[in-house]
Amino acid sequence: MNDHPMLPSYFPLFILSFWWIREAVGLTYQIVFSQYELKRKSIRINAILLLLALTGCLLLAEITSAFFIDQSDSFNISFVSRQWFNRHWQPINSKGFRSREEDKKEIIEKRSILILGDSFAAGHGIENYQDTFPEILANRLGQSFYVSNYSQCGWDTADELNAIENIDFSPEFVILSYLPNDIISVASRMNFAFDWEYITPQSTLWAWCVNNSYFANYLHFSTVLGIRSEQTYSQFITNLLKCHQDPEISQEHQMELRSIARICSDKGSHLIVVVWPFFSLLEESTFMTKNLNDALKDIPHKKIMVANEIGDWPLEESIVSFKDPHPSQAAHSYVATLLEQQILKP
Repeated sequence: MNDHPMLPSYFPLFILSFWWIREAVGLTYQIVFSQYELKRKSIRINAILLLLALTGCLLLAEITSAFFIDQSDSFNISFVSRQWFNRHWQPINSKGFRSREEDKKEIIEKRSILILGDSFAAGHGIENYQDTFPEILANRLGQSFYVSNYSQCGWDTADELNAIENIDFSPEFVILSYLPNDIISVASRMNFAFDWEYITPQSTLWAWCVNNSYFANYLHFSTVLGIRSEQTYSQFITNLLKCHQDPEISQEHQMELRSIARICSDKGSHLIVVVWPFFSLLEESTFMTKNLNDALKDIPHKKIMVANEIGDWPLEESIVSFKDPHPSQAAHSYVATLLEQQILKP
């Protein structure tokens, strides 16, 4: 899903805008100062008016999509989503994480907490990184704690295992942010292929438009990436369920989870697992926690099942938008509250 084209250049847009303004000014001059010529060439003038009206609407839509719309989507594949990341995905510290710069002295002196996760913990769709649950938790716990957020969009269990294997400190708490799609890298290594053809344009002409026009790109992905698009999410969940039901994939995934838990034990860290659901598919998400439960059944840990905790929250309050089903700012805040209670529990 990362093999999408570069954002189109703004240069053609500037050229088209210049052409439109020149034609509009020329036509205005004819209407105002050449009444006699206007009557003789009324058909031509009307045709130009119609052309300018149509191209003006398209040009306005293109300019609006290119410069004024930034909206994250679930896969960060649309142009407006990548514009959102360009404008809001900050700060990035020297380790490449969306967090403040790490302070080694404070990690040693304070009660340290390590958060491992993917886009849910990094705050995909949340404009201000301070509104993500790791930062909210850090602010609420106060000066006696230090929270390190090692989370990246696209990470899964294998990446999180690699991260904790290479840290040079022993946190008091490790918070693992878990989503059922964390199994995907294991599935990929075992040649289980996810089919994304239903997301990309199939017509050659439309594909060219989608890859070269901000407006066409916005129209296309607003349709296919909406969480109410049955084809997009039903196909994805169907494939994901197959991964969780495959014995070999499940076994490998459980081994990675147990390895994280064992490293936590070796470091003397308390493991807390935040289990996120796909908010629009709570029942299916619950089914896909079996591998996690089996992997950690004999290992001391605490678990926060977000699906159980949010209860009957309306979907629109739980997610960023209907195009981006990552957790909303309210969901981040609530999870930070649940974690605070677990950490401060006697």
